[in-house]
Amino acid sequence: MVKAIATPNIALVKYWGKKDGQNMLPMNNSISLTLDEQLKCIADAEFADEQDEFVVNGKPANADAYRVLEYVRKTFDTKKYFKIISDTYFPVAGGLASSAAGFAAIAFSIAKLLGEEEGIELTITEISMIARMGSGSACRSVLGGAVEWLAGNSDETSYAVQLVPFEEIGLVDVIGILSHEEKKISSRAGMQQTVKTSKLYLERMKTVGKRLDIVRKALKEGDYETVLIEAMKDSDNMHACMMDTKPPLSYLNEKSLETIKRVNMLNEREGRIVCGYTFDAGPNAHIITESKNAAEAEKLFAGIADEIIVSEIGKGPRKIL
Repeated sequence: MVKAIATPNIALVKYWGKKDGQNMLPMNNSISLTLDEQLKCIADAEFADEQDEFVVNGKPANADAYRVLEYVRKTFDTKKYFKIISDTYFPVAGGLASSAAGFAAIAFSIAKLLGEEEGIELTITEISMIARMGSGSACRSVLGGAVEWLAGNSDETSYAVQLVPFEEIGLVDVIGILSHEEKKISSRAGMQQTVKTSKLYLERMKTVGKRLDIVRKALKEGDYETVLIEAMKDSDNMHACMMDTKPPLSYLNEKSLETIKRVNMLNEREGRIVCGYTFDAGPNAHIITESKNAAEAEKLFAGIADEIIVSEIGKGPRKIL
């Protein structure tokens, strides 16, 4: 048995929608920061005798999970069945990318098992592709630091690459747990509706490439004020596209909107961009800031957060057994 740990990531420039649902190819590239092991998923992988066995957080896995195992057999020429047990140690389905952490840990554990037992050595690119088949954003969590998912046009060209190593990034993600409720509409279902019905989404597709260029360059140069400005713009734009969906999708709650207000007030008071907010498909807030401003960012959640997690930039998955 192989046991591996992986963590979620928070996208600074997001993807929302796929051009190929079968191969999990996104409409556009995306850029994220991998988070540390305060937010973790642990996956155990071993070979099974006659059929696959898959348990996620104590429950039978869904079809997406089994698709990963079929992909591994087809792509890497093995006839093995797998027994996978995956557990997530932070809130799921609330905009904290629990599926990204989960499938990154699963992909990493499977890869190490194949290497140790079958002599099938997989590259980090191939591990990223395995993770992608379970959850698109999981392909970014197989690497640490700042990561870009290349959308590609085929299975072989859609995977993640590292932009900046974790030790060279002076940012933290101050996370406010504003709700423990699971979202009513999954990201996958929501993005399909947005792509089909939102006119604003068509405009987003015209500008997201420029934002990717700006954020990629700013991260490499350590220009964090630009990173935060663009991250907030991108989050606002994505959630506007969600609201422009028919019927509208609203993943934020009153506490989410209060967080946005407080971040903007802080930045106005300081006369510069100290903090930047971003939200995935859920109400829980991510405030990105330089490490020296973490305490100031924590104060923004006073009275509204059930829990605050200050996550440094993560190193990526690792084998723990």
